[in-house]
Amino acid sequence: AALVAVPALILSVLAQWRRTPSSSFYPFSRLLAWITWVSIFVSMVDIAIWSSQNGGYEAASAEIAKRFQPLLQEMFADGPQLPPSVGFDDIASVFAHAIPFVSTALQVMFFSGCLWIAARVAQASGQLARPFPEISAETALPRDVLVILALAVGLLGGGMLVDSTSLALASGMIIIGIVAAYALQGLAVIHFTSRKVPLRGVLLTLIYFGILFLSLWPLAIAAGIGFVDAFHPLRRGFPAAEDLKL
Repeated sequence: AALVAVPALILSVLAQWRRTPSSSFYPFSRLLAWITWVSIFVSMVDIAIWSSQNGGYEAASAEIAKRFQPLLQEMFADGPQLPPSVGFDDIASVFAHAIPFVSTALQVMFFSGCLWIAARVAQASGQLARPFPEISAETALPRDVLVILALAVGLLGGGMLVDSTSLALASGMIIIGIVAAYALQGLAVIHFTSRKVPLRGVLLTLIYFGILFLSLWPLAIAAGIGFVDAFHPLRRGFPAAEDLKL
């Protein structure tokens, strides 16, 4: 519980923090970066606890894979068959080893969503100290996040080179956390640039439906848009919300 409550408290304080009553609030872009770092940290602590309780990361992953195999066998019992070179244990192992990375991405989405809900509740009750940000226009990670991403990619390569599971795992979680944050930036770009597109609501519904129920490809595309926006702002030249007749 503390792994959720304490980070949520820190983020909520940052969201309404400013040095003096006359100074500006904490920048929204920096807040998104903090959401990313907090999510990565929480995920790392979760995985560390999970690993320590199950005899190490590899042993914990093997146990999860063992439990997952019967589900896979049931899924493929009456459906398409696996290639002869691929076994159920191979697929189960891949899923088990993907847990830290999926967990990190979900944490980024979870804390972002919780902060948004909390801000809306505070706004409705008149307790929100700062103006509610125009999320589709202001969601943009600071440029120094790209430097950290590059360092994490280098560490991932180093971890694989020296066969260090811990280093590769930690750097991989950092990479996935940052990619998830850029996916949020990409979704913000889509929201902002589609304001005058006919049937915009249908388009956004299909995008989120695809993310939730079909596959991660829409989220990967959103992350790509976020990366492009980091180097070449895609929202430049589009009218602000107050200039649109909605």
